[in-house]
Amino acid sequence: MPYARQENVGVEDIIARTLETIPLRRYGTPEGYARLAAFLLSEENDYVSGQQVLYDGGLVVAN
Repeated sequence: MPYARQENVGVEDIIARTLETIPLRRYGTPEGYARLAAFLLSEENDYVSGQQVLYDGGLVVAN
């Protein structure tokens, strides 16, 4: 990872530092994205349209 080399730290340190900025303290998963997409495309979603949905663990609200 180039950034880790630039900072002269390990990749684990970069990951830990990044996770500290995310309120849920974890990364999103492909499965989480899929569940969100499935809901938006399903009949259960009968009212949401034309929105930008952030799947970011609360990062934008925290900043």
